[in-house]
Amino acid sequence: MMRGGLAPSAKAANEVVVAQSQGTLPPVVKDPAVVGPIMRSTWTEYTALAERYKWTSVPGGNNLHRNVIFRDLTVPSTVMSALDIPREEGLWRWLASLEPQGVRALAIPHNSNASKGLMFPTADSSGAPLTADYARLRARFEPLIEMMQVKGNSEVHRALWGGDEFAGFENADSISRVSGRSLRWPRGSGWG
Repeated sequence: MMRGGLAPSAKAANEVVVAQSQGTLPPVVKDPAVVGPIMRSTWTEYTALAERYKWTSVPGGNNLHRNVIFRDLTVPSTVMSALDIPREEGLWRWLASLEPQGVRALAIPHNSNASKGLMFPTADSSGAPLTADYARLRARFEPLIEMMQVKGNSEVHRALWGGDEFAGFENADSISRVSGRSLRWPRGSGWG
């Protein structure tokens, strides 16, 4: 399917993303003995060109993308995907574990407007209230967030800030039409 041209390749890629978000990937795709060597060889080729990668977790279809950027050519021998580390706290802990090896990195959250509120939670991924340790770890590895990209912005939406004449500028409304993602206030936020 991936070699059949753009449309079949896009369909296959979308099926993988949907299966990942629903937790229905075939066991072979999650088997470290199968996937590990492929990931290592791909990562080795990739780091010859760049010192970054995209970590993509989509729990329940909620977009929690991070661009992980390494400071220099001191990079890990392989990288962790959302199959290895399903939530952001695990990504930060993994990045911290690399520091004794001289690996320095930062994670840049992006497409937060497609996270259904999970990019800026009021609780951690286990449902526990946020702690000072959580905040310190996030601030250490995520000191910034992407606000604008070619698809639109993640800054504000006119549904949230109707009085701002620029709130409708380049919002990616088309994403919500095809993905089923829509504005959802986090429970306990005091909004909505």
